[in-house]
Formats: sequence, structure tokens, C-alpha cells
Amino acid sequence: MTTPPYQNRDWLHQKYITEGLSTLKIAPLAKCGKSTIQAWLDKFKIPRRHGGPTGPKKPFVTSVHGYKLIYTLDHPRVRAKRGGGHITPSPYVGEHILVVEKQLGRFLTKAECIHHKDGNRANNNPDNLQLFADAQGHSSYERLLGSFIKKLLWGEIHISNREEIFQLLEHFVKEQD
Repeated sequence: MTTPPYQNRDWLHQKYITEGLSTLKIAPLAKCGKSTIQAWLDKFKIPRRHGGPTGPKKPFVTSVHGYKLIYTLDHPRVRAKRGGGHITPSPYVGEHILVVEKQLGRFLTKAECIHHKDGNRANNNPDNLQLFADAQGHSSYERLLGSFIKKLLWGEIHISNREEIFQLLEHFVKEQD
């Protein structure tokens, strides 16, 4: 007696993940029901798509907050989404996170936070990213920056060139610590 194809992890992964077939389309190929395919996906710990597209995942998407998210399955920050009574991993991680992790040679902790210096969340150039130990440190920096800009705009700080602005900002931030 031969083993049904759905009991072969590689076969099931190929059909469901690589080819992007739905459980409904795999079932006739395996000569079983849709629920059998779902059960074996769970048994093999193959992430399931609940109500999403049946095709292959896009290599990247943009979040509603403007962050570029990269498709990856083997990252500790792959988030869990709840839907239909199941927890399914969302295989997208912020590109800014991946860029900083590559620079550091390690994964970021959950507490660590990344700041986009130019305010553009889609600009993930390493020179535009600044790492903070936690969200509180990032928030404090943002408040200081806002205070500095108000003083600059209202004439409390006088400058003659761009380099002077950066020197004054650096001095201003150090004064606040």
C-alpha cells in the first residue's frame, strides 16, 4: 500500500506554499477532503492562509503606516495574526528592522526601536536609521527634536548654515540628558 501524497511534508509544502494552491485544490490531487489537507498542514506546522489569496506571497508590501515589509518565514519577529479561530504567522518583517539587524549582525530585541532620521518610513538606507534601546528613548528624542525645531522656527536659535544646525542640535540633545 502506498503512502498518500499529503502525508509527505515536502509534497504538501510544494503544493501549498511554493505553488500557492488552496486546500480545496490540493484535496482532489491527494484524493482526500479539504479538512484532511488542513489537518496535515497543521501536523507539519506549515503556516496556513486563512481567507487570503491562494497565490504565492508578494516579496514585499507596504503597511498602512508606510513601512516597507519584506516576506520572510525564518525570522523571530514574524508576527502572529488572529483570524478564523487560528493564529497564523504573518510572514512579513519591516525592512528597516532587517537593515539594522544586518548592520549589527544580530536580531533586535523586542524592546529596541528604530528611528527614520528623515521621517520617511520608506527610506531604509542604513544612514537614515537610528537604533534606540526602547520606545521611551525614541519618544524622548522625538520630543527634544520637536522642541529644538520650535526654538529654531521662532527665532530663539539663530543659524547661518546647515552644518551649524546639526552642531546646535547635537549640543541641544546633550544638554537635555
